[in-house]
Amino acid sequence: MEGRVRTHLRDAQDPVAGIRSFFTSAFDTDPGPEPDPGCLLTNTAVESFTVPQATPGVRRGLETIESGFADALTRACTRAQRLLPPELDVERSATQLLALYQGLLVLVRSGTGAAKLHTITDGALASIGAGQARTVKRPLPQAGRRTRRPWRRSDAYAGPASSAHHVTT
Repeated sequence: MEGRVRTHLRDAQDPVAGIRSFFTSAFDTDPGPEPDPGCLLTNTAVESFTVPQATPGVRRGLETIESGFADALTRACTRAQRLLPPELDVERSATQLLALYQGLLVLVRSGTGAAKLHTITDGALASIGAGQARTVKRPLPQAGRRTRRPWRRSDAYAGPASSAHHVTT
């Protein structure tokens, strides 16, 4: 598990892509002829009430994943990367991703289809603002400056006047 956290979350050049690959690597692999028994950490966490000695190890494992998410989120929010909104609450989001990931693992174990699991992964990334930070705002045209209006379907039938520029005010 520590190797997966390092590969997908700590060492990924694009931290948001790393978060996505961490999620999808749980279900986008060929399990082979034998059924996958699931994540040992998740299985142990679910059953740890019957084995109290396992609780400290489960906590350490969950903390490793959560800190991996926090590292990836912190890097993604930096001014250099700007992959996520800089105001993102990293600790809260890392905890949320951990909970979503553990739930996803349970769904994988129960046989949920890949399409639904991809939708859950997309929702997890949307919840942290993935795709929102790189929005480039274009300056509004100055008054009196000639600009082209967007093409419309009706322009195809409007004749030669449809290609004329208009003046914004």
